[in-house]
Amino acid sequence: MDAMRKFLLSLVFLSILGYSDLDAQQRKCAANDVMERQISMNPGFAKRMIAIEKQTQEFIAAKRANLNKGKPPGTGGGNGNGGGGNGGGGGGETPPPAVNYNIDVIVHVLYNNTSQNIDLTEINEQIAVLNADFAASNSDHGSYLDPTYSNVLSQETGVSFTLKEVKTVSTNVTAFSTNDAMKFSSSGGSNVVDPANTLNIWVCNLGGGILGYAQFPGGNSQTDGVVVHYTAFGKNNSGPYNLGRTATHEVGHYLNLRHIWGDRRCGNDMVDDTPLHDGPNYGCPQRTTTSNCKGPVTEMWMNYMDYTDDACMNMFSVGQVDRMQAVLATGGARAGLGGTSSTRQLQVKRNDINLNESVPNKKAFQLYPSLTTGTINVQYFSVKSNVAELSIYNSAGIMVAKKRFAVVEGYNSKSFELNNLTNGVYIARLSNNGDVQTQKLVIQH
Repeated sequence: MDAMRKFLLSLVFLSILGYSDLDAQQRKCAANDVMERQISMNPGFAKRMIAIEKQTQEFIAAKRANLNKGKPPGTGGGNGNGGGGNGGGGGGETPPPAVNYNIDVIVHVLYNNTSQNIDLTEINEQIAVLNADFAASNSDHGSYLDPTYSNVLSQETGVSFTLKEVKTVSTNVTAFSTNDAMKFSSSGGSNVVDPANTLNIWVCNLGGGILGYAQFPGGNSQTDGVVVHYTAFGKNNSGPYNLGRTATHEVGHYLNLRHIWGDRRCGNDMVDDTPLHDGPNYGCPQRTTTSNCKGPVTEMWMNYMDYTDDACMNMFSVGQVDRMQAVLATGGARAGLGGTSSTRQLQVKRNDINLNESVPNKKAFQLYPSLTTGTINVQYFSVKSNVAELSIYNSAGIMVAKKRFAVVEGYNSKSFELNNLTNGVYIARLSNNGDVQTQKLVIQH
């Protein structure tokens, strides 16, 4: 066995040791527990994870070679190699992703009572949160970040999400566990749909204080996807998990990100620009919370892959973006996601509601959700870098909002707030490079 294989194998089985003294009542995510169970039941999964990690490291090495910098901008040792990972080095701004991936999403809503039967508004809000967080267009992006890490704060990840279908299922299960029962109709759940090409998200009542979990790449296709507790999905909730960041965290796992503390004290998250953590952080820590793994070093508790409250997690690192891009790239374990089909049908089936909305080719102007309480996302392809303008007109043809913003050549994704507009039907007009496109928009607070 060569040295690389021994190293990768040790990383996989170190994670199996887990973080045994974690308080079960505080644990937010069960992704690592599910991974451990799957490895114990299927040794082939561990082998696949080793192969996936090898492909990931090769992808990152090739990217760095192409950048001719030897390492991502701003890295400073990295916890992937046992270093401090404080990101203190220079390196300049992160280049935009070379490839962009738009991932189709199917949401399975499993409800045992009416409070669990979340509505389409909440689902669209969650998709909007995912798009904002992964595009780094969230309004709190980089908040609380220690200056030490300013050069490893990622910009857009190159990943966006489009709601393709909603499946609503009435179930006699009062609370699901992490045994994947929600993913099978035979056990009160809903069967996975096209997992090779689609991100499946199950929204249900999870027991045991678990907010969510995801399956890492390489697992059983019949259980592949993300699970989120219905009270932590979307933004119409109370409490500390009310901004949709549980789904952002779990999709990070789905795209091959580990918890930032490596699921053990001073553990390895396989990212070399995040610092070593003593363990997970909860709530909203002090800005200068430090780890003594190798330091003291300021922890990156505002990272989406920690356990902090939704209001206090707001960023990925450059190295984390590299890992997600690797798993989506040609040869990656999720290479089937983010295809460029010319037309997709959005099929939303909820009780008596049946909506069919044509989603255009991703090179065309897309605005979603078309029914919103105020937040909208815009996706489009620009033939060159310049300044675009988004204008919003009311039913009388009067312009009521205008947004001007820089665009880059190629794929662009932006998020805007229109909370000041009253309920009604509007027309959104995008002007870019002399091309004008329009789309209807309905605001319903």
